[in-house]
Amino acid sequence: MPRSEEYPDRIRAGILRSSGVYERIESDVTRRAALGVEDETPLYSLTPGGSPAFPSGDVMIRFGEGTEAAARQAEIESAGYRIERILPYAVQAAIVRAASGLLGDTLAGVARLARIPGVENVEPQMISERAKR
Repeated sequence: MPRSEEYPDRIRAGILRSSGVYERIESDVTRRAALGVEDETPLYSLTPGGSPAFPSGDVMIRFGEGTEAAARQAEIESAGYRIERILPYAVQAAIVRAASGLLGDTLAGVARLARIPGVENVEPQMISERAKR
């Protein structure tokens, strides 16, 4: 029987002090349809009453200048993640996902990535409605 996913109620938008916190929100069918979200995918809001966003399943991890993310693969794997791709324009950054392949694990383990020495930022990638100007 497949493992049921659990999603955190709160996710830090990044590890910088200025980063906010995404909070899980209740959603209705209309909101989900507008975002093109599957029924089981959790929705979050960065601010109370803010626009809903859903996690893409990717997390961006960035090391300090001079440290290539690929060189830190073993530490990333020890934290329970795998590198999906290195950003060619910023080799100190990588897009990672939980090794289990589960979205809940990807979101819940962000703090483990942040504890890797030399990490400057970790950001779960969220998708929201396009802002109107």
